[in-house]
Amino acid sequence: MKINCLPPKSRRSILRDLVIVLLAASALSGCATVRIDTAGHLGDAGHQTAEALAETLFLSDSFLDQAADLDTFVFYYEAGGEIPVELEAQRKELFDSYKKNHDEFKHRRQVFADLGITYQQFADLADKGTELETAAAVDRLGSAVNKYAESLGKKAVFSGSARKALPQLGWLAAAELKKKRIKQASVLIRERLIAFAALLNDPLVKEEILGFQQRMSGLEGDRLQVLWDAGLFDPSPLLDQLGTGTGLQAAVNVGEVLRKDKPLSDSLGKVIESRLRRKLETIAENYHASLKTLEELIREHEALEKDGPLNLTRLISIAEEQRRGSKVLGGDRKEAAK
Repeated sequence: MKINCLPPKSRRSILRDLVIVLLAASALSGCATVRIDTAGHLGDAGHQTAEALAETLFLSDSFLDQAADLDTFVFYYEAGGEIPVELEAQRKELFDSYKKNHDEFKHRRQVFADLGITYQQFADLADKGTELETAAAVDRLGSAVNKYAESLGKKAVFSGSARKALPQLGWLAAAELKKKRIKQASVLIRERLIAFAALLNDPLVKEEILGFQQRMSGLEGDRLQVLWDAGLFDPSPLLDQLGTGTGLQAAVNVGEVLRKDKPLSDSLGKVIESRLRRKLETIAENYHASLKTLEELIREHEALEKDGPLNLTRLISIAEEQRRGSKVLGGDRKEAAK
């Protein structure tokens, strides 16, 4: 029986095309040298850290809302119900600062919330290869960074979809395609981290955030002192907290006792000042922790893309610090809810 074979020229053509495909696959897989398990660890650490920062920002914003309400109360109380013209400009300046900081907190918190989701999807990409979900998360992160920029009066940074940047090369081996997608997703995330860090590190942004915390330091204590002197506060919950662990509770007439004993009252006032100072320090530390986190994440992505070793210990440490900060900011709220 005679077997029909392809002409020699056809065979050479097929072999040539096959060699080209194999060389291209080899080149792409060489560029995509990343460890899949390492990418998953970075995704998990990034998710934990971003979530912790977002939680602290939420509580910081809540604290600012309470402070703004307190300032409104004291302004009108001291003015006898109507703020004089000479104080109106001061009040407006203070509340403009509240609004600016509230807007900054809100948009920064949204970026970190979306960053946490992005890292979840990045970890899933290393596990399941869900490139569409990862691309959608990266797009949301880019949109959040754009809104943060716009809230600062700057132009949007990103346009287009990340989906086009993630490879759809079906002829690559599954493992190599996954590595290629992970590496490209890492690049996309890193670009957004760099843009966000540049916005957050702007000297005017830094001055507004940290300068406001300094202006608030002491101011809130003075506000509380005014209302305390007016007899509007019951010190029992605070004294109950001081007695926690010993079984001690505040006496029924503790408010009357304190108002008659100035040294006692002043001492308790120092406790209140200390708590307010710790809260304000925590809010300021969140700004520094935000920048530090972005720097660490950018460094880890660069290492991942070069198939170098990662050091995720620093990120985990930042997450723990922020969780402790959340306890400082949210502790009083939890006590009040009991």
